[in-house]
Amino acid sequence: MFTSTSTSTTTTTTSTTTTTSTTTTTPVLSCIDSTWTLFDRGTYSWCMKIYIGATTLAQATPNCQTLNTAAVPSGFQNVAEMTGICATTTLDIRPWVGATRTYACLSQTLTATCTALTSFEWTDGHTTGTDGFVWTPGNPDNNGLTQGSVVITTTTAVLDDEFNDLTEAGVVCGMEADYY
Repeated sequence: MFTSTSTSTTTTTTSTTTTTSTTTTTPVLSCIDSTWTLFDRGTYSWCMKIYIGATTLAQATPNCQTLNTAAVPSGFQNVAEMTGICATTTLDIRPWVGATRTYACLSQTLTATCTALTSFEWTDGHTTGTDGFVWTPGNPDNNGLTQGSVVITTTTAVLDDEFNDLTEAGVVCGMEADYY
């Protein structure tokens, strides 16, 4: 009789792979909070918000700075900014805007020299050009030769020149966007 014995060995290899995930948060250029509206101005972004409350022209800057110390009365780079900020309120108000009548046009009505595009200049230190000077018909008329400031009518998103000593229902505030 012949007997054969066979031995077999089985080897099992187990691999363990550990994956580590890291998340990097990249700051995004934005407004300080969602109550501000962000506008892209090409080389930088600008945030705007309407301060609502009785405001004289002298109170416009301090009232903006209650929202944020960097905020100032804002100008408008273009019509999209005008309609965009007016769309943020359902109120029919005429808040102050960051613009003032030029020295050359202080005592002028609309003339060949003092036009709808040259009678005023932006005061916020950032807004440029004249695309945001869209006026109610016949304006800026400098009624009484003393309308040195500007308001925007929120229901129509157009500008009107106004007397400096009035109290309006607010001010359009603006500031540069930042990384938050």
